[in-house]
Amino acid sequence: MREKHLLEIVRLADCVKNIGRRASGGKMPQINVSASSFIPKPWTPFQWEPQITMEQGLGKQAVLRRELSRIKLGFKWHDADMSVVEGVFARGDRRLSKAILSAFRKGCRFDGWSEKFDFNKWMESFNEAGVDPAFYTGRRRPFDEVFPWDHLNPGVAKEFLIKEFERAIELARTPDCKVDRCSNCGLCDHKVIKPRSAKEGPVFDQAEKAASGEESCRVRFRFSKTGIARFLGHLELVSVFIRAIRRAGLPLKYSQGFHPMPKLSFGAPLPVGMESLEEYLDIEFMGTIPPEEALEKLNAQVPEGIRFLSASPLPLKLSFPSAIMTEYIAQIKDGPLGIDIEPENIEGLLRDFSAKDSIPVRITREDKVTDVDLKPSLAALSYAGDSNLSLVLRKVEGTPPVRPADVLACLFGLSREDASLIPVLKIRTVQ
Repeated sequence: MREKHLLEIVRLADCVKNIGRRASGGKMPQINVSASSFIPKPWTPFQWEPQITMEQGLGKQAVLRRELSRIKLGFKWHDADMSVVEGVFARGDRRLSKAILSAFRKGCRFDGWSEKFDFNKWMESFNEAGVDPAFYTGRRRPFDEVFPWDHLNPGVAKEFLIKEFERAIELARTPDCKVDRCSNCGLCDHKVIKPRSAKEGPVFDQAEKAASGEESCRVRFRFSKTGIARFLGHLELVSVFIRAIRRAGLPLKYSQGFHPMPKLSFGAPLPVGMESLEEYLDIEFMGTIPPEEALEKLNAQVPEGIRFLSASPLPLKLSFPSAIMTEYIAQIKDGPLGIDIEPENIEGLLRDFSAKDSIPVRITREDKVTDVDLKPSLAALSYAGDSNLSLVLRKVEGTPPVRPADVLACLFGLSREDASLIPVLKIRTVQ
């Protein structure tokens, strides 16, 4: 962008300021102008174009800052060095994975925040991984170059994007197909997918009526989550299952309205790092799906550490039951703390602990601190051999749920953080 084009931004902002001053009876409005480097993205007409360099970005920001200050307007900008890194990943490929790992090991976290972003660490990581950022951001690509995202289909044809790029260079306008002729982008089949006018009537009402009349079925799955999968948080696990259902070709049922959600129901989320041999998931499918068929297809699509063990049909209106008691095994010798207690001493420690009239503990959940007596929640605690403890916790109405780390912290005199490092395996749930 030449400097005269930058000055047009300043002129436009000045016009807005004058309009605002007239509208407010002469009072000067507070106006901020925001600008950032343009980052070409996949599946857009500019995916073949180079991005401006960091030096060019800083120069343009300096011009805008100077000229906007002259007419007393605020200026906000996106850091030019951050735009370089964003540009690399916007059109990157699998070779960047080594650079990501290297940057992580150097301490890069929350890089979207300017105060946390460290450009030098990212450049060091790219260099160590043999990655040249200019390869992704600084070159004009031929139209026949194969992109890392070419195996994905957004619906819009690449030929259309090339034509749109050529029209953009010529400053030609593409008509809006909602009110003008079709641009032949490739997205519509003009049967199911086509532009719709609001004048055609209540499309959403028709869709909801049609969907409400569709037959559906509900299946309850029992699954295990072990090994490397124990590091998946609950929201990540939800994404894993939705993607597995999609890859398996199973017709997942969605809720109605403007924000459809998949009809999945889970039990209480597992803490990150805890393994389990018995978790439950209810899925509602469109049509009728044999549970055994769904079980086989899902097991072929889930990642390592997740395994569906059984599937059974359920009535559509049955609510998800809550756990009454849950059994765990704590592997006190295998954790990073290296707790090493002789078996005879463990049994004595457990007897003394269980014999207490009350076991007060302070539980923090979502920044809320509650003083709780563990004794009513502790259904059983025993030595299972080989430095393993068997622990059964019951649900107590009116109190926050007690977790194994809460019991282990009191038992061994550890902090809650240290106790959470002891490996715990969830064995079964009584509902």
